[in-house]
Amino acid sequence: MSASGVALRSTGSMLDQSTNLTTLRQNKVNGLRLMRAEIERSDHLLLPEGTKAGTVLDLNHADYQSTIQECKAQAGEVITVNGSTEGDIKFTPFFGVMMNNSKPILYGISLDSSGRSYNLQRCGVPIGIDGSYSDASETFLASVVTHIKPTSCDEDSSSDCEAKTLQDTLNNMQVAFTGTLHSGNRSNKEPHFHIQSDEHYKLIKIVDSSVRTPRYNDENASESPLYFTAFARADKQWFQTADGESNSGNYGLWSINPNQDDGTDGSDTAIQAGSFFPPITSKNVRFVVDGSGSMSACVMWAEGYDRRRTFYDPGQGYFTTSRICALTRMEALIAELTAILELLPDDTKVGVRAFSSSGYANHKRWTAFGNGLTSLNQVKDGQTARQSVITFVNTLDDDSPTRWGGTDPWDAMQAAFDDEETDTLYFLSDGKPNKDRRGGSWRRSDYERTADYYADLNQNRTHNGESRPLEVNTTSLGLRSEWMEMLSAKTSGLYNEVNEDNL
Repeated sequence: MSASGVALRSTGSMLDQSTNLTTLRQNKVNGLRLMRAEIERSDHLLLPEGTKAGTVLDLNHADYQSTIQECKAQAGEVITVNGSTEGDIKFTPFFGVMMNNSKPILYGISLDSSGRSYNLQRCGVPIGIDGSYSDASETFLASVVTHIKPTSCDEDSSSDCEAKTLQDTLNNMQVAFTGTLHSGNRSNKEPHFHIQSDEHYKLIKIVDSSVRTPRYNDENASESPLYFTAFARADKQWFQTADGESNSGNYGLWSINPNQDDGTDGSDTAIQAGSFFPPITSKNVRFVVDGSGSMSACVMWAEGYDRRRTFYDPGQGYFTTSRICALTRMEALIAELTAILELLPDDTKVGVRAFSSSGYANHKRWTAFGNGLTSLNQVKDGQTARQSVITFVNTLDDDSPTRWGGTDPWDAMQAAFDDEETDTLYFLSDGKPNKDRRGGSWRRSDYERTADYYADLNQNRTHNGESRPLEVNTTSLGLRSEWMEMLSAKTSGLYNEVNEDNL
């Protein structure tokens, strides 16, 4: 954790060194990784206006004005004696995170040095070596994501739009979360992304227009797409070590390297990105995830109404409503798996497969680089395997949930065991299988029988002449799964149960 604290304090000098796409991607990964960790260690969010306007959850509350003015001064604004800005705006807060007994940390928009794009910046006191915050420390600015593109001018906008500079736009840009807890659609040269939150002020979801929300403009928000979701959950985040001991002191998406203090190269680093998956140390890993329609269940509602969408409810099945859902189970899975795939080392070999029902939209696997495991640094047709698999993961909620399918994991599970190069499997599901492995009804008597079947496959499983049993880590969403718990116990893996309270 000490390395992450130091990294955040030096992010400002690290992120703006080059416009090379590879460098931009890595800088963005590092910046979003650190922002995620900070959000997930926080108590709650601060949003300008929103449904809590006038309360201490309103970023515009009087208690936070001195911090906002400090940040604006750090960015180079001229602050008058009455607290207003004289001249150009240099930093516009979008949201804040509140740490226990500390000043808020602000995240906002500024211009990059060229004046042709925007930066998302962090402003606040630095993280100490031990991960703590001290209000006695000096406030500083650090770039999180650079080269965020401006939106195009609307067709019905005035001719003045094309003539405006981005500085003109920043000077006049207003940020206020509406009753839907959305930061508002950006247009006419404003920065090309939006933020969605939830009714509890716990969620930050950056919506990149081209990737997550087809009804918006089709351009990417930066030189590579933005995928980001994080939750303020200092009271909920858990971490489980390999020996099964719970440790509530680790939060968010961190590289946990047991050797980081002795100068080693980090080859033992474990990757964790939230609640769904235990820390990942394997270099030969498969993810088999539930793509069924029940994954459209909403776990975080926002206030207000928008376009009608279809969701699944365990008690009533599919239903359609115009009430705004800030986050579904599937969106949470996509966000966490994307974060993991962004962070895994280049030489990690991965495979990803979604299961539902044969013939349905989400019964599919990532095959752009073949059927076997693929190193994330492989390149094909100008695209890395990392970019390709992340794009695949983000297609899992493209279709209507009624087209996603049921819960038939057996082909995907068997394929993971048959691929003897794979040594670690992460299996996630939110429901009971529709049928047993042979196509019959799923009964309690199948639980141990199924776990035993896969455990027995490990008895003679080898790779290149050496024994290679498959470690199966399972995650059950929204219910207890005895068969998944048995499977992990019999294959030396970890079983994890996640519900809305600890999401």
